[in-house]
Amino acid sequence: EAKKMELASKVADSEVRKMELTVQLETLKLKRPSIGKGDAVFIFYIAHEGFLEVSGTAFAISQTLIFTAYHNFSIDGGGHHPNCAISSKATNTSGVLTPLDDCISLTLLRFDKRDDWALFCRCDTGVFSTFLPICQKEELPKPSSDVIIHQYYFSLGLILNSTIKDLCIWSDSTSLLQYDDGKFAILKRGKTSGSSGSPAVTNDGKVLGMHLDSFTESPECIFSNADGNPDSPPPPLAKMGVSKRRLSEEGAAERSSYVMESTSVLSSLSDLSHASYSRILVLAAVPQLMEAIQWARAGHSGCVSGAL
Repeated sequence: EAKKMELASKVADSEVRKMELTVQLETLKLKRPSIGKGDAVFIFYIAHEGFLEVSGTAFAISQTLIFTAYHNFSIDGGGHHPNCAISSKATNTSGVLTPLDDCISLTLLRFDKRDDWALFCRCDTGVFSTFLPICQKEELPKPSSDVIIHQYYFSLGLILNSTIKDLCIWSDSTSLLQYDDGKFAILKRGKTSGSSGSPAVTNDGKVLGMHLDSFTESPECIFSNADGNPDSPPPPLAKMGVSKRRLSEEGAAERSSYVMESTSVLSSLSDLSHASYSRILVLAAVPQLMEAIQWARAGHSGCVSGAL
């Protein structure tokens, strides 16, 4: 009987110790700084003669590599702006969007105008605090209303709206409706203008694709989705977020060596998106894109940029 009591006492002490360790672990978790997926998403700028012009969104895919849409820095008539930068925060003061933290200059590594993507790396020696790994081709989810995709983006389309002063990361949960043309995916609900280059992330935290444009539904184009229910993502009759920009330095305000100005060239960004669908480029479905990432990770990031 004494041995039984001794054993019971040891078991009780063991359970108490387990509870103490559990409490300590939970306390450590609470103290640990939480890094959200939004920390991998940035405002993308065109840099020109000491001025910054906001042009879209970008996201980190490694500690040094960053991804965005090519049209975010392309030039009407051909070519692209050679100097680009990113920041994670900005504020709108009297129509001028000023970065609230240090801007990170970027070096263009590879790009593809046709598929509308561009791969950059940081110019400095710093690293991104968090990044979004790419969902590989064999991991791509099947279209279903049960498949939830999370889109992270800046509300750049509202920068001229006086009710919003500070830009913050927004996130929406949406559904994967279908894949299109082998390398695109259609998601429910469009995004505000300026969201091009933002990531669409799966539930396990991997990038399914990059937002390129939004478009409205068309009654002439009705089909059944993967669940057999009627839906109607049509050809992009009313694209949003693919407009080209021209630089303007009029009315800029200084902030260190960089300034972002919000002038008439950005007026299209002030419109809310009433589009029904979002079109994303599925990164793993573009072989040249994946090869470019492997090439950069292999240590070739110091090479000159080039088109694929």
